[in-house]
Amino acid sequence: MTTTTIIEKSKNKVTSWVTTITVSREPATLSEHRMERARWFDYVGDQVTSCTKVTVTFKSGEFSAPWTETYFEIVTPAGKGVVIDFQSGSELEAFIPNSGKALIYGCWKKYGKYRGHAVGYMRANGLKVESRAKVDHTCPAHIYAIAAGKPWG
Repeated sequence: MTTTTIIEKSKNKVTSWVTTITVSREPATLSEHRMERARWFDYVGDQVTSCTKVTVTFKSGEFSAPWTETYFEIVTPAGKGVVIDFQSGSELEAFIPNSGKALIYGCWKKYGKYRGHAVGYMRANGLKVESRAKVDHTCPAHIYAIAAGKPWG
């Protein structure tokens, strides 16, 4: 298991704060996803070279309680991405290619901040979802094509 720590500094008109993001990765298997046969597995499953269980702990400020999220990360020759489980199945929600912009799907703005299932994963990889220069908000078809190493557009 490997553990890394990322420090995010934020501020608004009133105060500033520091968020500590602790990321730990441990090996995982594709067995349950192989049995589920979700849509992402049909497009990208044969391209997966490795997969890990990523546990991310966020601690914002001195007095707030930390919160933890767990992700299933896949690695393909084109890059790495996160699979999010839903009641109806699992989806490849975010993908960080080896070159070019990171791709994310299924996030929205609420109270001036981006929310969504894969936003924490992007933050754990040092990417800000607000950055249009580094992150592209797109559709699942685009993510599947890039993750499978196929051209888009």
